[in-house]
Amino acid sequence: PVGIRETLSAYDDYVYLKPSESEKTVYLTFNMAYENGVTAKILDILAEKQVKAIFFVSKEYITEPQNEDLLRRMLTEGHLIGSRGDIAGKGMSEKSAQDFCDTLWAMEERYQELAGDTERMLYYRPNAISPRDYELARAMGYTVVFRSYMYYDFDNTYGVTKALSNLIVKTSNGVIFQLSASEINANILKDYITQITQKGYVLKRIDQ
Repeated sequence: PVGIRETLSAYDDYVYLKPSESEKTVYLTFNMAYENGVTAKILDILAEKQVKAIFFVSKEYITEPQNEDLLRRMLTEGHLIGSRGDIAGKGMSEKSAQDFCDTLWAMEERYQELAGDTERMLYYRPNAISPRDYELARAMGYTVVFRSYMYYDFDNTYGVTKALSNLIVKTSNGVIFQLSASEINANILKDYITQITQKGYVLKRIDQ
């Protein structure tokens, strides 16, 4: 993404592209702010196609009781859950350092209720490029994951045909897609996975 390498030029351990020398890889990441009613369908498709992903959840998402079954299903079916922090109001970049850390630790506590008290959320996706937030997240043990590409997938007027074509065109070795759990992505996901696997791509989890 424009600006990330320039802004974080002093660092080399964040992730925004992960190419492989031995195979063509694609990484699916989903940003979860609020539940839109299509996450179960997305999980169904991922299970059918035997693809694993990472779901970056907001504090609002992970603490909402109605999302518990979906969160547990993500874990049971072998997906990762990462943190986005609190995206409401001013978001993480305008919190004090203490509030930033407290927010992420509170999410960790909720995550451990779901995954077990020895488990951790190991990945963090910021909503804004901030060297301070990067430093804090890394100090807390997170790997910071940006994106190689996203599109306006929350706008259903974009069109299924255009959206699918757009993702296929943007597919390259090591690409990290940032997707929303939106209706348009639920409608194109199966066809996308089918078409790129036919082209020789392998879809992996971000930790693989």
